[in-house]
Amino acid sequence: MTTETIDIIPSTELQVVPATSEPKRTLKSVFADLQERAKAARAKVAPLADQISGMHKGNVEVISTSRKTLGAGLKEIGQDSVAEGRQAIQTVVADVKEMAALRSPKEIVQLQRTLAKRNFASIKGFAAKTGTALRALAGEALTPLGERLQANLATVRNKAA
Repeated sequence: MTTETIDIIPSTELQVVPATSEPKRTLKSVFADLQERAKAARAKVAPLADQISGMHKGNVEVISTSRKTLGAGLKEIGQDSVAEGRQAIQTVVADVKEMAALRSPKEIVQLQRTLAKRNFASIKGFAAKTGTALRALAGEALTPLGERLQANLATVRNKAA
């Protein structure tokens, strides 16, 4: 009887590479390749970084402009409020003088009713005027910021596309 061996597992032969300078050359070529890729990446990123820097500079300018607009508007509203306050003080002084000249309780009640109606209307008008001025000022101050945001988003979308 003859026995035959069957190779089920193919033989794997290991090749021993003699120690030469070849690994050094391979390592040098890998590092050179990495340096070339890094340079290419920097070349792609540098214009984008410049553009982002320009966007930030524009953002700061718009914020500064909006801040100045808001400050000037609030100053104007404050001056108007001070003028209204002065007028109110003069009105109160005149009302007190008028009340001092009254002689009967009926006249005092009628004057009180008249003053209450006038003062309520004055407060309502002042609040409406101030509210309108503040809304207009907010719109005026925030419009450049919104426009700048839209421009920034358009720039980013164009770069992403």
